[in-house]
Amino acid sequence: MSYTKSELEKKSESFLQIYMTAKDATITMHPDRQFDDWDMKVSYPDGVTNFVEIKSFPHPWNDLLVEIIEDIDRGDPGWWYQTKADTLAYVFYNNEIDEVPESIYTITTTKVKSYIAENAEELFRLSKISRKGYGITLFIYLPLDLATKIYPETKDDALTIPW
Repeated sequence: MSYTKSELEKKSESFLQIYMTAKDATITMHPDRQFDDWDMKVSYPDGVTNFVEIKSFPHPWNDLLVEIIEDIDRGDPGWWYQTKADTLAYVFYNNEIDEVPESIYTITTTKVKSYIAENAEELFRLSKISRKGYGITLFIYLPLDLATKIYPETKDDALTIPW
């Protein structure tokens, strides 16, 4: 399914580009903006490369959303089954008009896979259905404390970013 990035997603990508560049990383955005396997390639000076999938939310959440099925009627898998990213970045804003996120959390896809495997019965028992978006969608929620908060690192962190 083809879609366009929301303004919120574009803001998140721009912010992460600036933020990671300030951390001496080289950023490459996926050349096909409609492709679901990863959003951003982050290359560090030590040669480590990380592929990142970015998820943006207009308000802070207390958990991490994982889309299992995008459209139940059509049988379309959710982004979780399509991603080839090493890391998921969850970008939370206080509202849709803020330019700077309230917080950013990251988690490796390996850690998510392990957690889902170990807790599948409970996660799917508590899963949610949404009728917003592209169809009838099945989500599971993971505890926010599984992830690492990368922004802000300190309460003055926003002041250190080169805007």
